[in-house]
Amino acid sequence: MKRSTFARVSALALIAAMSFSACSKKQPAEIKVRHKDLDETVAASESEPAIPIETTETLPVETDATTTAAPVTSSDDVINVYTYTSDLADLCYRFEETHPDFPYAFNITQIDTYSGYSDILEGVIRDGSEAPDIFAVDESFGYDYFQGELMDYTAPYEDFGIDVDDGIDYAVIAPYIVETGTRASDNQVVGLSYQSDGCVMVYRTDIAEEVFGTSDPLDIDVLIGGDSGSWDNFKAAAEKLDEAGYCAVSGYYDMWVLQKSQSTSSWVVDGKPNISPENESFLDTAYEFQDYMNQTTWWSEAWNADMAGKSDREVFAYFGPAWFINYTLEVNAGSTMGKWNVTEAPLSAYWGGLWVVPSIYASNADSEKKAAIGEFLYWLTLDTSEDGAQYYMASGEFRDGKLTQVASEVVQASVDITIPVLGDQADINYYFANASQYAPCNHKSGDDDAINSMFLEYVQYYLNGENTREETIEYIKNDMPYYISN
Repeated sequence: MKRSTFARVSALALIAAMSFSACSKKQPAEIKVRHKDLDETVAASESEPAIPIETTETLPVETDATTTAAPVTSSDDVINVYTYTSDLADLCYRFEETHPDFPYAFNITQIDTYSGYSDILEGVIRDGSEAPDIFAVDESFGYDYFQGELMDYTAPYEDFGIDVDDGIDYAVIAPYIVETGTRASDNQVVGLSYQSDGCVMVYRTDIAEEVFGTSDPLDIDVLIGGDSGSWDNFKAAAEKLDEAGYCAVSGYYDMWVLQKSQSTSSWVVDGKPNISPENESFLDTAYEFQDYMNQTTWWSEAWNADMAGKSDREVFAYFGPAWFINYTLEVNAGSTMGKWNVTEAPLSAYWGGLWVVPSIYASNADSEKKAAIGEFLYWLTLDTSEDGAQYYMASGEFRDGKLTQVASEVVQASVDITIPVLGDQADINYYFANASQYAPCNHKSGDDDAINSMFLEYVQYYLNGENTREETIEYIKNDMPYYISN
């Protein structure tokens, strides 16, 4: 059966199906207004809980694209923060605890769904009367604030007394973080992060020993072509794994984690559909690897089972950042707990990410408040000392020893942390620092998430033999206009 145009409904269903396994039940979005000891939770809307992936549906908001930010300021006695994750809220409180003389309190609005958060944030940003001084955006919905119509509502870090260029150089912030958070209209940095999401390869050490005679990360790095920019060595390894009865990866979605960052152009160029050579080539890559995988999809029961070694053909490797290891692999590892290590992935990439953005309203505050906001932003995103937020996170003190991948390579390389799922591997921060530094900033558009999902659906049809390669390309081209906003 051939698949042609008007696949929008099925692709959006795929988006919903790729939810975090623990988040299968729909629940109301929660708005948590937090101010010192106040913690008030209010149901906002019926929506999926937030998940740390780029394939979440963001509902459109009917707005006037010509509206510009009003020159108003927010409350003088608090710093208003909007976030979709408790991490940023907890870091605000950590700052208060470690800076007892700080003259401002944080008033935090936390909304626990991507779509609910992005809609509410856009509304208050445009309105101005209840706008945040600082807000978080995710890779999946941050495009408009850096390159789209909401750029005018952001403010440069330099407006708050931060020597941002020197700070970035000194901290060695991953280039993709800086490039993503740079405002297209004037090349000013308006967003930075305290975390990084460069992807490593996570592999089964017991399978490596059996098939390759070694599980040492340096040996595996060479064997699979770590950071080579090519799948060639990994394919040779996949053939050996197949001969021994193992899969190289769980599914082609896992390979897309790396491939999607290689594109030299976005899905949408000048408002028109565009299929880059790198994205088109993934059809061939997935086809070549189909015998070396179980063809699972993200967050499916089969995908999770592969992590636990419960499938008929056990899986050698996954690709992902620290959050994947913390909240997916560790949760599902089961009997494979401690049998994993990390090394460089064949292709450099990042997956997800949070950017902290000051608003135009904060930029219009008085000089004292602007300096205070600058002090907090610096502590959060550029401070490399042991008193900074990133050392607190990378050292394992934050989140009860969870592996945290921070934005600064200086900080990442300065700490030594081990975690059980990785068999207490001692050099994990080295690999995470490299992964972040070499990750390319893939070309983005505001419609990437929906188009990515549609594209992956057609990859599956192609692998199933339902469409030829030529038909697949034609159907993708025909369907892309339905996913382009405006």
